[in-house]
Amino acid sequence: MCSSDLKAELVRALGLLRPQQKFAVLWYNDQPHWWEEKMQPATEDAVFRAKNFVKTLQPGHSTNIHDSLENGFKLAGRGSRDKYYGLEIDTIFLLTDGSPTKPDGKPDSTEKILTGVRQWNALKRVTIHCIAIGKDLNEGFLRTLDRKSTRLNSSHLVISYAV
Repeated sequence: MCSSDLKAELVRALGLLRPQQKFAVLWYNDQPHWWEEKMQPATEDAVFRAKNFVKTLQPGHSTNIHDSLENGFKLAGRGSRDKYYGLEIDTIFLLTDGSPTKPDGKPDSTEKILTGVRQWNALKRVTIHCIAIGKDLNEGFLRTLDRKSTRLNSSHLVISYAV
């Protein structure tokens, strides 16, 4: 699987959204970036624009997972850590092509990321699905991240090696 395959799958998934759903696209390399500033209703126009945006994405050199997940959980809202509040989102799909790095490209602490996720998702109300492609993956970290984020005991990790 290569980045064009990954983009095609994301475009396909966007096409499966129902009009009553909301969605957001956060892409990252050395820094996280939002496609739109807030959740979007899955209208025909919004999905069309998101698909076109995804098709323009190009792989970068860094894999800033920490800051990207932190931004994703901010979008989830207070409900990810306080049971008396609702959630804006209940699922994060983390697509990655490498091991975690800091914005400067140096390796990031996987323990720091896992600690952050435990704080941001204290009630485990938001599920993280990890989808990883590439050769330089930290499978152990991704499996732990995937498993620790959900109340379920099953893993949702999908790993594919680029050739």
